[in-house]
Parts: sequence; structure tokens; C-alpha cells
Amino acid sequence: MEWFIATNIRTIVIALCGLIVIFALRKKSAALQHFLALSVLSGIIATTFIPITTVFQWSVPVLDTLASGQPANINLELPPTTAKPVSANVSEGISKPAAAKTVLSYSLNWRVLLQGIWVAGCLLCLVRWCILWCRTKLIVRRASDITGELCLERLEKSAHIKLLVSNEVSSPCMFGWLDPVVILPYRYKDWSEQQLAAAIEHELSHIERRDYLWWNTAMIASAIHWHNPLVWLLRRKLGRDQERACDDRVIAAGFDATEYAQVLLSMVQGYRNSTSPKSQFVMMARSGKLNQRIRSVLDPQVDRSVVGQQRICITLLVTFLLVLACGSIVLTAQDSTIRKTQLEKKLRIIMIPQLEFNKIPLKDAIAHLEKESAEVDPSVSNRGVKMIIRDASEKQLKAPITLHLANVPLSEALRYTTSLAAMDFEVQSTGVVVAPAKPKAAKPVAQSQKKFPPIVKKLVNIRIPRISFSNVPLDEAIEFLRSSSVDFDPADTDKGVTFIIGAEVSEGSPSPITLNLTDVALHNAVRYITAQAGVGFTIKDNAVIIVPPKSKPVSPAEAQGGIPAVQARLDRIEFPRVEFINTPITEAIEMLREKSVEFDTASPPGKKGVNIVVQGLPEGEKEPRVSGKFFVVSLGRTLKYIAQSTGMEVVIQPDGVVLRPSE
Repeated sequence: MEWFIATNIRTIVIALCGLIVIFALRKKSAALQHFLALSVLSGIIATTFIPITTVFQWSVPVLDTLASGQPANINLELPPTTAKPVSANVSEGISKPAAAKTVLSYSLNWRVLLQGIWVAGCLLCLVRWCILWCRTKLIVRRASDITGELCLERLEKSAHIKLLVSNEVSSPCMFGWLDPVVILPYRYKDWSEQQLAAAIEHELSHIERRDYLWWNTAMIASAIHWHNPLVWLLRRKLGRDQERACDDRVIAAGFDATEYAQVLLSMVQGYRNSTSPKSQFVMMARSGKLNQRIRSVLDPQVDRSVVGQQRICITLLVTFLLVLACGSIVLTAQDSTIRKTQLEKKLRIIMIPQLEFNKIPLKDAIAHLEKESAEVDPSVSNRGVKMIIRDASEKQLKAPITLHLANVPLSEALRYTTSLAAMDFEVQSTGVVVAPAKPKAAKPVAQSQKKFPPIVKKLVNIRIPRISFSNVPLDEAIEFLRSSSVDFDPADTDKGVTFIIGAEVSEGSPSPITLNLTDVALHNAVRYITAQAGVGFTIKDNAVIIVPPKSKPVSPAEAQGGIPAVQARLDRIEFPRVEFINTPITEAIEMLREKSVEFDTASPPGKKGVNIVVQGLPEGEKEPRVSGKFFVVSLGRTLKYIAQSTGMEVVIQPDGVVLRPSE
């Protein structure tokens, strides 16, 4: 779409400049005006297909300031999970969401529609051109060859040109470039020798001037820019001037102007009364207004000079400079937009593995980010992002920055760094500019009118069709969520969610992730992964931060001891994932006893976990077995499920839990 808009801007500027020059030289010869129109149309075709680069640029500022600021904590109660665990035998891979849950939205893409209309118009013009060419070729094949029947001195000088006669044409015409032919209508026998000689002289002038080639060049330009009336105006002007230029050649060859005007009048009248089909012939009587052509033929003051080499060189040079200048203006503006878009993309894809600032001045922090961006940039060429600090005071330049981040995109690193110094940054075509933040007037908002940031909507609306992890490190699992959030984000722009893993989490060696989920919302996927890794997460206004886990405080009931304390521990201790596959009940209880010690983060050492005892299993009978899979489940709910599936009951005692057969 950008190419289409840029090309049309160039075409309009070049066409307007060309028409102004042609109007200023309207008193000059028709040959010169024809050459000017041809040069402008050729320049339009050149700017359409040939990329133009110049050593100079006329900069056009294209700036889109990115807002930045201090991220604020969000107290958000997300809805309970609706994801369903799937069994381990589900085939690996990504599956599409169920059709019943798919939300279809229809919108009209004007960019695609306009491009489709333009392409359809181009194809229609080209198809029409091909039909006319085929029709003309058939007429030429059916015409009779009379090359040796007419004895004219002008024909003897052009012996390589065929002379044909056909009843399907109503006016003298020519066709072809490499092997040109001149076709006369059957009524040429009724013309006088002077009229016939003038008509043949006119058509041979077309051949010598290569008007068939130039006319098809104009047709190509009008087919590409069929929607631009200026191009059609230039094409019409070229057709008129090529006929007038050939008329001037006939007069310059010694034919009487009055007799030639009568020839034109009779041939044009015959052409208008004819029912011949349209073709691609360059006809003597087709182009140009009759009154203007006759007036030009009869006026002895008209300039009938041909275009000399000096004029050709000057015209080509001026056209080249015009095309070059127009292309430079548009391409510079377009190139600025492209560079700005590429920089914005770099800020998102460059990941800073480790960022530790301890009271470092702002200018040193920005310099470090610029250097780090060049080192970790995955690009092959033009690595890194240039950063410039503008309009900052000495106090702001020396503002101490203390920051600890890991695996963070460069955009977020910049956002946090600048916000700590009350600065802001914007992306320009030449780099990132850091400047003092502009104060924003606070607007009171009623509590009922407060809205969650867009990231909250993304966490709820983005659904991932399939998640399958087997002992995957936390950083790989988070990277999968980041890329999946971009792939499955229904938004048209600003796709995906930014995830940041805190440095404390990386140093704490989180547990590997083993998980199988289908059709899960993004916020629930984050819950499952962080719970299984033994970490937490915080939602900011521009990113999801993975943070160390927060231990649940010991409740007053648990502090008092006894049965309330055991019940409180059963509710407080949570397992990120529990799976039993035909497991004997004694082994299942032993595993839960060990896990309760591991995941009890609030109790002091030596007093962690819950004692669990199995009593009353019948002797001599097969031991009950347990099967099931759970995610983010408490110890109490797990014991309750085991008891229900094996016909037993859970009895809470002051010093632990007893599982025994139901009475």
C-alpha cells in the first residue's frame, strides 16, 4: 500500500509539472510538444518500476512518540480458571480452538479493497489492449498486398515497408514497429494522385517517427495509472501532437496546404461514417480535433520544426531531474517511516539477558543500554539502537538508577530506566531520543469509571489452543507464552504481551515445567506455569513480571495447634501438579506426605508438612489404586479425592490425618 501511495504522489507531481511545461511551450512545434508528453509518460513509468535513490535527501519528519512512564501495580482478581487438563495420550502439537468457542468478526479492509480495485483496473486495460492487438493482427493478415502496384517516388525510398489494402479500415493507417505496414482503404482508388501521395507521406512519417512504439508506451502508462486523469490527459495530448507532427512533415515535403486540408476533411468524414471495429492502428483520421488540425495546416506562422538533438538532450535531462527530485521527496518520507518501524521492532526483539544498575547515573545507564543492544542484537547488519539524551538538566543526567532485571526486552528496559529519572523516550527514524517527561494533568476518575489497562484484556482474551511441556525450564516456558500471545492475539495492532523474569527468580533456580493444557486463557496459563515453577507473577500496566513466590502467612487457627491447625495446613499447602496412574494408595499417601513438607513454605524448619496415615486396609485383598491428574490443587482436596475414589474417609486429628474405610 505504501508503494501504491508513493507512486501516485510521484505521478501527480511529474504529470502536473509536465503539463505546465507543455502549456508554456504551446506555441512551439507539435513535434516538440509530442516529445515532451512522451518524456513525461516515460518518466511516470520509470518511477513506477525503477527504485530511485539519491545522494541527497529532503527529510520529511515522521514521528510517533511512544508514551512511557512508571508502571503501576494493578490489584486484579482474575476469574477462576476454565482450562481443562488433558490426558497424557493426547497427540503433541498445536490444535485449533473448538469452532463453538471461536468468535468471528468481520471488518472491511480498505487497503486490500483499494489494491484489488487498482489491480482489476490494470488487468482490464491490459486485456482490452490484447484484444485490440489481436483484432488488428487479423485485419493485417486478411489485407491484400499492393506494394508493387503503386508507382510513387516516396514508396521507392521506403522499399522495405509493405503497402496493404483492406475493406476493414476506413482511413489510411499504419501498424507495427519492427516490420511496419501501411494499410489503405479500398476507396483509395477514388482519390487523386495528390491525395494518395499525401496520405502515404503522412503514414510513412508515423513509421519514421516510431509513433506506434510511443503510442503503446502511452497506453502502458494509462493502463497502470488508469485511475489518474492527468495520465489520460497526457496520452490524449500525445495522440493529437503525433498527428499534427506528421501533418507538419507533409507540408514540409512540399504538398499544398489547402489541398492537404481537403484530404484531411474527406478522410475524417469517411472515418466518422465508418462502422469499422476498433483496432490498434495509428490512423490518419482518428486522433486530434479536426478544426485544430486544419487550422494548424493552413496557418503559415505555425512552427513546423523537428526536434533537434540539443532539445532532446535538454528535455531528457530536465525530465530525469524532475523524476529524481520527485522520487527523492516521496522515498525519503517513506524511508523515514520504514526506519522508524524497524527501530520499534528492534526494541521489542532485542532481549537484554541481565540488567543490574546500582545507583548508576542516567547518562551511563543509557550508554550501557546502547552498547548492550549492539552486542545482543540478532540482526546481521546495522546492529544495535542509537540513543540520544536531549534537553536534560545536569541533575537529571546524574540521577541514580537502581534496577535489577533479567531477560527483558530493550523497550521495557528503556521504559524502566527513563521512568526512574523522570524522563521519557520516543522512537525516531534516526534512533531513540530520551528527553524530560512532560507533566500530564491528572483527571479525577470515578471509581466506577476506572478501566483496566489493555494488558489485562489481552490476558483474558488471548486463548492458547495447546500447551505441552515436559521438564521445560521456566525461561523457555515464558518465551513460549510470549510468542504464542503474539500468534493468537485477536487484536489487529500491538499484538502480544510482554513478559519479564526478575533477576531474583533466575537466581532461585525455579522448578522445571511439565504441563498439558488445551484451549486455555493466557492468564490461566501464567497461573499454572508460575505455580508449578514455585514462583509468582505481578501484572503491570505494560508487562507481566515473574517474581519470587510470596509465602502464605500462618493463620491464627494454625498457630493455636490441634485440629484447626491441621485443617489450616490442608487448605494452605498447594501442589502445582499431582498425577496418579494406577498408583497403590500407600504409595500415593507416602508421596503426598513428602510433597507436603516440600511445599509448606510458611512453617518453620522441622515442623513442615502434615502427617498422613492409612488404616484399616483389608488383609489378603488387593490394595486400592488411584488414578487422576490435578493442577494447582490443595492437599486437602487431593486427600478428599483419594478417599472418595477408594471408598475411604478422611479423619482429621490433632497431630495429623487418618484415612480409613468408610463405615
